[in-house]
Formats: sequence, structure tokens, C-alpha cells
Amino acid sequence: MTGRERILAALNHQPVDVLPVWMMRQAGRYLPGYQALRARHSFMQMVSSVDLSTEITVEPVDTLGVDAAIVFHDILIPFELLGLELDFIEGVGPVLAPPIRTAADVARLGAFACDDELVVVQTLKSVREKLGEQTAVLGFAGAPLTLATYAVEGRSDKKRPHFRAMLRDDPDTLIAIMNLLAPVIAAYLAQQARHADAVQLFESHADLLPREDYERLALPALRETIRIFRELDPDTPLLLFAQGMRNIAPCVRDLAVNGFSIDQHLPLCEAVECLCPGPGPGRPVLQGNFDPQKLCATANGVVQDAESFLRAGAEALGHPPGTGLPTGWIVNLGHGITPKTPPASALAFVETVHAFSNP
Repeated sequence: MTGRERILAALNHQPVDVLPVWMMRQAGRYLPGYQALRARHSFMQMVSSVDLSTEITVEPVDTLGVDAAIVFHDILIPFELLGLELDFIEGVGPVLAPPIRTAADVARLGAFACDDELVVVQTLKSVREKLGEQTAVLGFAGAPLTLATYAVEGRSDKKRPHFRAMLRDDPDTLIAIMNLLAPVIAAYLAQQARHADAVQLFESHADLLPREDYERLALPALRETIRIFRELDPDTPLLLFAQGMRNIAPCVRDLAVNGFSIDQHLPLCEAVECLCPGPGPGRPVLQGNFDPQKLCATANGVVQDAESFLRAGAEALGHPPGTGLPTGWIVNLGHGITPKTPPASALAFVETVHAFSNP
């Protein structure tokens, strides 16, 4: 089977010859090709160039042999469609200007134009042409709450003082931001789906809110995003990643997604129980969730950790030793690959997954 065939088979709960694998943030800072390009170009230059983004997207396919290529882009780009300015400043990270902190700020946001000419869409088209049918091609976008946290702060800030103040004093404006973002995100994903085999929503900040607050404040906009996307594209598989999936699993298990990408804090055995009720091909696909910090070990150490992880994961999915490979599982990390990961260790992980036969 090709990598693309494996990914599509897993998404449809069909048998695979080897377990499919790719890694979140696999196109990025730990790879030498990316580092060479970054030495000559700013981050915004790279995400604004179809040629550069294509080269970065394809590098882990060529060097690691992953089964899927996720487009090199950034979740904050849709804010440019709404009239905000986005920049990435060395030592600071992404900066959005002006931040959105009042109802008047929300009202000033412009109409968005989401069409086939977007750089991310053209990059996906270019990647598909370059990889052909051998490798699955994936698009992505940030979920409403995750994007709203950046919009309110205006930059990366782990303490998030402005977001927390809005959450406390003006939750209606926070809801208005997320409601405005929902159709933008849905249209953005639908355009990517024209050239992608699957798309993923990143709810990277699901752990910011207690479950009750998430269900009350953030879930309606997420549900609306998915509803609009399904109207625009009923067929392309959609995955939902959440940092804090254990927290929100009871809220999201009934969403119209094809599967859940889970972080390393939710064991696969628990994920099966809380996200995949009932047997059969109708249940959601699971993706994940090897701890990305373990990829910082030596290649030999990664092999040992990965083999233990794969045995436990297969058993959690109903395939104890000697019973073959589970269906409906795409092996991935529990979060993005870290910049300190040795490429040799990343390669060892991919090769170990492909070599696993569940003996």
C-alpha cells in the first residue's frame, strides 16, 4: 500500500499493511532543510510563498517516509482575511495588530475573501502535484476558541491576561469573536479540502477552560464551524485535535467529525471508552498520541519507547498480541514535534511504526 492508501484505509476502518503514521509539526524547525531556508527567509516569507511552503511540506516525506504531508502554514493566517496585520517577530512569536478586545473591535473586522487563490490552497495543490498518489495530503485550521485567544492577546502570552479578563468581565464579546470566526474557518477548510485528502481542526487551547465553561462558551462556535464545513464539503474527512481532550471529550464526542487526534495526557484505552462508543466502522478514528518529548531521546531509546507504545495502543484498540493490526488508528504524536528532536530519532519512530506487526 502507498502512504495515501494507508491513511485513507485507516480513515475508513479498513485493513492496512502497516500502521499509517505522520507527526504534527513534522515540517519545521528540527529538519536541516527547513533550517537552511529559515536562515535566508523570514517565517512570513516562507508561509507566503507557494514554492517555499511546498518544499518545507515535502521534506519530511522525503527524509522520514511519513504517510501524510501536512501543509506548512500557520493557524493565524485567516486573520489576514479579516483585515488584521500578522507578523512573526524573532524572540516574540506571532503578533496580531490590532488585537480584538471590545465589541467595537469585532464590528470593525472586514469581510473575508476565501477562494482558490489563497497561498495555502495553492500550496496544497502544488504538494499534491509533487507527491502524486503516493502520500496523503492534509490541510488544517485553528478552532474558534484557539484563534480567539490569539486575537484577544495580540501575541503569544502563556499568562493570557487580556483573554482571562475578557472571560471574566465580557464573555459576550469572546462569544462574538468565536461566532465571527466560525464561518471563516469553515470556508478556509473547505477551500483546502479541494486539494487535500483530509483536514484537521486544531483546538490547541481546549485546556484553558473548565469543561462547563468550554461547553457553554466555546462549543457552540466549534459546532457551527463543523456544521458549515459539512454543508460546504460533506465528504472530506475531518479530524479534531484538542490539547486537553480528556477535559472536553464528553462535550465533543457527538460532533460530526471522522476522528479525534488526542494529546499524550489521554491514554488510548480511555480515549476508546470516552470517544468511540460501540464497535464497528461507524466509530470515530483515533489519531495519536506518542509523547513528543520522547522523540528527543536517542534513536535506540525511541525504538524501545515506540514499541511499548504500539503494543499498548494495539491492545487498547482491541488487538492484543498476535491478533494483527488495529483498524481506525493513525499513529501520531500527542502534540507537535519539538525543535530539539534529532531527525534520526524522528526517523526511528516512523520506521518502528511501519515495522510493527503486533507479534
